[in-house]
Amino acid sequence: MNRRPWPLVILAIGHIVAPLFNLILSVVLSGVGFFEYLSSFRSFVDFFEFFFLFPIAGIAILAFRWWSYVVFIAVWGWSFYYNYLSWSAYPDHFPLVTLIGFYIVPFLLVGYFMIPAVRAPYFNGRLRWWESKPRYMINTSAKLFENGKEHQCGIINISEGGAFITSNFDPAENTSVDINLKKDGLNLTIKGKIVHFQAVGMGNGTGIGVKFDDDNSKEETQKLRDLISALKLLKVDCIRTKESHWESLVDWLLTLFKSGRGFFPHLPNGNSRKNK
Repeated sequence: MNRRPWPLVILAIGHIVAPLFNLILSVVLSGVGFFEYLSSFRSFVDFFEFFFLFPIAGIAILAFRWWSYVVFIAVWGWSFYYNYLSWSAYPDHFPLVTLIGFYIVPFLLVGYFMIPAVRAPYFNGRLRWWESKPRYMINTSAKLFENGKEHQCGIINISEGGAFITSNFDPAENTSVDINLKKDGLNLTIKGKIVHFQAVGMGNGTGIGVKFDDDNSKEETQKLRDLISALKLLKVDCIRTKESHWESLVDWLLTLFKSGRGFFPHLPNGNSRKNK
């Protein structure tokens, strides 16, 4: 599966459509007309809380950034507080057990977001596997430079965002490097940073994941894009291609029903080292 985790996508969609569902349910239960119900909102805060608060949380869930987590917790924190104010204003109309009942689902949702496998992709970009660009298998030799020192390396695969290389060079994580690739008239030198390590076959050196910097020159960035475009046109073997949303959803549902797995994001395994 290389799409966003479906449990979180479904949860986000639920937040986004919640106002529509609540509006229809409220109109039906109150027995008043649509516009009459809309006119019952006492203030802009009431209107905003009803129609916009939870869609904002839904969009934040789909963004998968650290601030998404903050927004989600803040929205539900406000909801807890707002529901308490509503209950405290009319305690005779709504028993305390009703308020507790309203809190059960929110507490479960917030608790779900506290689970490490759910929380981790929001704070660690390397765990957002669906954001990775297609990597093309080129298996070619290149040179790696670190602090002016030259090392031989092999590029196993490459994308617009990074490359996986092998080398007998034994660097520390977060080391800044330059990779120079000369092939078929191309002379590309791209700056990057070492982000992870992975075991490779005996005698093949160390497997090193390199993330390219965002501040490479326009010329070198364009060379890289041209290389990726050429590899795509040549139909070079590619990994991390994205399946369709429908295929991904069906795959998730089958896994869920057959094995019971899928309620929590399955984080990719990776090996890393501490900085030397």
